Amino acid sequence: VRVVKMIARKEEEPLLGEKIVNVPPDHLLRFSWRGNNPMFYYKQHQDADSPITEYSFESLDIEGVSLTTEQRKVISESYFVFLDVQRTSQQNIKRIEFIKKLSFFVRKYRDIATARVLELESQYMATGSNFAKIRMNNYKAMEQIWDLFDVLYLQSNSYILPRLLQWYNHYFDNDSNEFKNQSPISWEYIYRKALRGKLDQVYKLIRMYTENVMEKSISLKIDMIFKNMPTFSNTHGEQFFELFLDWQDDCRLLLRNPRIRNDENLCILFNIITGDENTLVEHTNDWLELFIANYLYTCPKELVGNLLYVVQECISSKYDSEESVLSKLFRNIIKKDTRKLIDLCREYFNGYWFVVHLIDILHHKNELESYSGHQKTERELLIVEYCSSLISNGGFLHLVASYIIFGCSPKYRKDYLSNVISNYPFDSEREALKIIGIIDRYDISGPINLRLLIHRIMASKLRLKNQNGSALQWYISAGDNKMISSFSEELIEKLIKPIHLIEEEDFIQVSCIANALKHSIIGDIFADMHNASDEDSLINLVFLFHYHDILDKFKQHKYGEAARGIISLLNRSMLKKYCLSLINDLVYLVSHFDIVLEVRETQNVLNCLESVLLSTEKYLHTKYTEEDILRIRYLLAQQLADSIVNIRN
Repeated sequence: VRVVKMIARKEEEPLLGEKIVNVPPDHLLRFSWRGNNPMFYYKQHQDADSPITEYSFESLDIEGVSLTTEQRKVISESYFVFLDVQRTSQQNIKRIEFIKKLSFFVRKYRDIATARVLELESQYMATGSNFAKIRMNNYKAMEQIWDLFDVLYLQSNSYILPRLLQWYNHYFDNDSNEFKNQSPISWEYIYRKALRGKLDQVYKLIRMYTENVMEKSISLKIDMIFKNMPTFSNTHGEQFFELFLDWQDDCRLLLRNPRIRNDENLCILFNIITGDENTLVEHTNDWLELFIANYLYTCPKELVGNLLYVVQECISSKYDSEESVLSKLFRNIIKKDTRKLIDLCREYFNGYWFVVHLIDILHHKNELESYSGHQKTERELLIVEYCSSLISNGGFLHLVASYIIFGCSPKYRKDYLSNVISNYPFDSEREALKIIGIIDRYDISGPINLRLLIHRIMASKLRLKNQNGSALQWYISAGDNKMISSFSEELIEKLIKPIHLIEEEDFIQVSCIANALKHSIIGDIFADMHNASDEDSLINLVFLFHYHDILDKFKQHKYGEAARGIISLLNRSMLKKYCLSLINDLVYLVSHFDIVLEVRETQNVLNCLESVLLSTEKYLHTKYTEEDILRIRYLLAQQLADSIVNIRN
């Protein structure tokens, strides 16, 4: 791509509300080529702290779905044009000025497709890839239709002949290349130039011929005819058409000359430029070329709305059972058959990108009312479909949110956004936080608590990855007491084992859980643990929090502090079914590390042991045999005796 002009600008993020104040992105580069056609190119990265503004064009492979580089560029670039359209529609400007703005935005969309054509053409020339060629042709068709749409829809109240000729010559001039290199120049090549209105080139090609075969007086008349030919470059509007019709009268007068009528080639040429119907039909290849020639030489003053009969006549004269899609689109644009136009675009172009932005322009031009009383619903559903297709690739989350919030009606946009982002295939906590940020930012509500659902899904994914601390924190953030109780009990079952058999991996898990609890919303509850009971849904968390302190002291070889931590936990009468495990750990500490407990501490432990053994809930001690219980009693009794002796000494 040849960069002609670069302008760097920095704009702020759009605000939620009735009006879009400023449109992103940061570090926006705008440049143009092939004249003054503006185009946008972005090279940024997506960041959680900068919503709606930044998108990466680097490799994107998520769950087996890969977007090509040009697809990601098209999505990102057209997004900013879309926001510009919505912002402009909210401004209080005259209708004529607004239509001019829409024409400008259509050219932006056109230039996005043009940029992809240039890139893929370069790629095809370098690699010969058929896939690149197919994509290039697809974008080329989009480029042609955007241009044609601008000419026939947005310029329909003015004389469009100059623009239409420019469009046709730009995209279809290659048809005459087969005659271009013939020597002498083929008359068929000259006729092609005349049919496309390139009479200045025709004059240069026939000048030598007329000087050689015609009398000097006739040659001078032909020379004057083409020299005095009016052009759009120096005349406009009514002035051009008056001059052009006068010029055609001069051509018809000269055609009556026997020398010209007897020269078959010149006769055909003059019949073309005077609009002879039979000659035009004979020397055109299809109805579209015939229409262009007819429009130029028989009815150049007609506006778009009056050209339908010309199109129908041309189609009947040049009927083709295998009519191209572009011809069909051209015909439906002329007819203003918006419904058929949209259906054809959806059928021909894979995906929703082109159709969504086309129907958005039609909506703002008030063209959808002609075929549906629910035009907003039609447009909004297409926007939602487009956003769903983007979401399925695992990216463009903030972009999707902006499309729906700024592109859909306030009545339905929250429901649309809720339905779309609920299908976002997030795998990381960063992506989940982005979704929650959007939910909070736009206050999304629906039949289900989407925020709670995201928390649960993320916690479940982390559990599968054995990241239990993070999973627990997600449950806590959601305030889901039922899941907190269930999951924390599952964790305790996994982690409670003889203290000397605790492995490094287990300790890391407990540390992660404790860190999650310290930074969670329930941190204040730990200051009032004495009021906790087995019925409290947070009792498991409190138990885990203090069990981590015990393991931490044990790992630091502070065995006395670890033992007293166990006694403190037993005194709170929490989770009786784990009391025997804690007492067993305590017995191990005092018997292996010469720890002497106070008499009161030992008596409390013995009382706790008897309370558990006398309980009718047998599950509290089914893990331990009678021999294990006797051993624990014996060691505690011995510890009590040592405590008493220690006091007397």
